[in-house]
Amino acid sequence: MSSGDKVVCTGKTSGGAAATVFGSDTGSATVPTVSTPSMTITAAVISGSSTVYTFTVTGAVPNTADAVFTIPSGALGNLPAAATGYQMEVATADSNGYKIDDSLFAGTFTIVAAPTITWTGSVNAGNVPASLRVQVSNPAILAVNDIIEITASQAIFTASVSAAAESSSAAVTAAQINDASTFETNAGGTVFTMTIKSASTAADSAIDIVLSTSTVMAALPATTGAVMLTIKMGTSGSLKTVVYQNSGWLTITNGAVTNVAVSVEGLITGVSPNSIQVTFRPATAMSSGDKVVCTGKTSGGAAATVFGSDTGSATVPTVSTPSMTITVAVISGSSSVYTFTVAGAVPNNADAVFTIPSGALGNLPSAGTNYEIEVSTTNSNDYVVDNAQSSGGTFTILAAPTITWTGSANDGNTPNSLRVQVNNPDLLAVNDLIELTASQAIFATSISATAESASSGAVTAALINDASTYETNAGGTVFKITVLTATTAAASAIDIVMSGVTGTPVLAAVPSAAGAVALTIKMGTTGSLQTVAYQSSGWLTITNAVVTNVAVSPESLVTGVTPNSIQVTFRPAT
Repeated sequence: MSSGDKVVCTGKTSGGAAATVFGSDTGSATVPTVSTPSMTITAAVISGSSTVYTFTVTGAVPNTADAVFTIPSGALGNLPAAATGYQMEVATADSNGYKIDDSLFAGTFTIVAAPTITWTGSVNAGNVPASLRVQVSNPAILAVNDIIEITASQAIFTASVSAAAESSSAAVTAAQINDASTFETNAGGTVFTMTIKSASTAADSAIDIVLSTSTVMAALPATTGAVMLTIKMGTSGSLKTVVYQNSGWLTITNGAVTNVAVSVEGLITGVSPNSIQVTFRPATAMSSGDKVVCTGKTSGGAAATVFGSDTGSATVPTVSTPSMTITVAVISGSSSVYTFTVAGAVPNNADAVFTIPSGALGNLPSAGTNYEIEVSTTNSNDYVVDNAQSSGGTFTILAAPTITWTGSANDGNTPNSLRVQVNNPDLLAVNDLIELTASQAIFATSISATAESASSGAVTAALINDASTYETNAGGTVFKITVLTATTAAASAIDIVMSGVTGTPVLAAVPSAAGAVALTIKMGTTGSLQTVAYQSSGWLTITNAVVTNVAVSPESLVTGVTPNSIQVTFRPAT
């Protein structure tokens, strides 16, 4: 061939019909690369409804040796249905397009079904997976001593496994390949090779290879990102690439969840918390279908039944930030694991905050128990993406508080006192806060910071020094103590008595809004208060009524003489 001559490649089915092997029929196309001889290619075009690929050479191409060129993916189209027999005919033409050398018998190939590549286990760097399963069809009958070679773009295999018989190890199983076949890996841990010792039953039959942990699969490398997999079959020195899978089956991550914190609204033994707010920061950005896994544990690391009944589907959490949508939640692991699925992106550069509602929570165990919630993330296949922190958000179960209301519960009446006895989960330090929030306005409004010692008995607080101060908000719903001397120990009893009649009263006349009053007790530092107890009923129910239909009927009304009896009639409103 000389400058200006052309090479014409025509795709055909095994029956001789035109076949759309090439890319979009738009004319100019990506030129091939040349292996031998050193001919230069100046232009390439696709025509014939994507069935013909033609390129022009510059310089001489001898007729005494094979010419080898490679058509790149940019000039190729999607392959048709599996098991289709295809062929490619090659002819030459002069610069005017007149044929010089007609095509001989064409090079043939058979389309195989898409492989199934299944990765079982964590995708986080450093973790050892459970298994890798490769299911792929072979385009031709595999003969004795043929090779199946799997090459990964990162070192996922155990390095330097010497030739071992499949039958001698459960590390590798391979359907339709005799147990006498051998497997090995290269020194770099990137290539797994199997040498066939018995021919497969037929062309296009399913090869099913399972590589398991320890012997063949290694801990994932620290290099993160998608792992590409090339599967070749054939004879030594003449392997043909059957599959090139560049994404979708394994993406290595390299991180752990950080910034885990929990705030439990209600830490009382034997009672389900009102809610648990959880904060975490993923190391790897999350996308739709990924999952957040919350695992309850004791301080010793054992599974803990933090969550509700293990019946599968559960109440989904509410989200504070970011604005991720949660599609489904489940409880598993004997009520120790709560998992929910996100829809949409969750960034890896900011805290995510969600609240698990009471409907997904179980009754807390005995007082004094230390619990924690670990948070990890997985992909849609449940493989770990970001490992959990070594310890999650911690909290301590407390004994139930004692809340004592003395005096009338009828609206407009002034009570005698409110006494709150509750344990503190942590040592209270100087300037820590104790905050009582009522669902109705039961406190005197806008009391500015007042020293307990100067309160003339309006407030007393055991285990808190008299120099501590108390105040209320403008709405009369919040009473707050600022601790000025640390408590003697964690989980010690805090005993606060607020008066409605002594000194400058802290309790106000009962408001007119009738019904049960809920009380939330929080402790901690400004901006980081933790709910210790949430008491929704049983201690105060405001009434708003009077007795009616009062009537009396004395038996004997004589002065100076005791009546025989007085019959009284009344109708209670409550």
